Order: sequence, then C-alpha cells, then structure tokens
Amino acid sequence: MTSFDSLKRLQANLDALRQQDRHFQLFGASQHHYQLNLPVTPQEVAAFEQKHGIVLPEDYRSFLLCLGNGGAGPDYGLFPPREYGRELEKLQEISLALPFLHQSSWQPDPQTLDAEALAEQHTYFGNYWVQGAMRMCHGGCGI
Repeated sequence: MTSFDSLKRLQANLDALRQQDRHFQLFGASQHHYQLNLPVTPQEVAAFEQKHGIVLPEDYRSFLLCLGNGGAGPDYGLFPPREYGRELEKLQEISLALPFLHQSSWQPDPQTLDAEALAEQHTYFGNYWVQGAMRMCHGGCGI
C-alpha cells in the first residue's frame, strides 16, 4: 500500500469515528474531536529537521504535509512538531539527533535501583533514556 493510500484510509477512519462517536465519548475525543490540524509546508518540515539535526521518516513527513499537523490521534491526540520542539527546549538534555538507546526491550536490574542509583544523573525515569525518541502524543498525567 502506498503512503497516499494509507493517508486516505486514515482520513476515512477518522471520518467514520467522528460519525460513530458524535458526542466524543471515547477517551481523548473531547480534546481533538477527530480533527487534524492543518498540514504544514515543506519549509516548516525542513526547518524542524534542520533545527533538530534529523530527517523525519517519509511516512510521517507525508502525514504532516498532506493530512495534518497534529490533532486527532491516540488518547489526547498527536503533538504538532513545533509543540514538541518547545518541550525539547525546556528539557535541554534531550536530543532527537542522538541514537535511541534501546533496540530491544529494556528493564534495569532492580538491584541497581537503590537510593544512591536514583540520585545519579541517569536515573530510571530520566530523560537520558529517551534520547533520539520523539514523543508523538500523550495519554494524560505525563504518560
């Protein structure tokens, strides 16, 4: 299936959800109403990629350019890249350009998660562990 076909199918699914859930009862629907933000320009995508030293995956780039720039999505919806960029600026220690650390499932040894280990810079919940990962949406309460 081509990217264009996938985008058409996604738009049709959003339209169907909007028709089936007219009162926005599904979790997060009251926030995004199954609507996507307007698409971005190629210049905006290029500026985001240049600023963060990355190249977005082609399917995501097509989504941003042809279908929408955030909005409807899982839970409370998709972040527009510019919003994600603002979050990165606040966190400062996260870089999209660094390689993602985990290529398989990861769970630290519980023996190393004592009070001393948690006080170190790279704690279990630290941003260090999500280098190279772009948060695309949120489920509320920091999830």
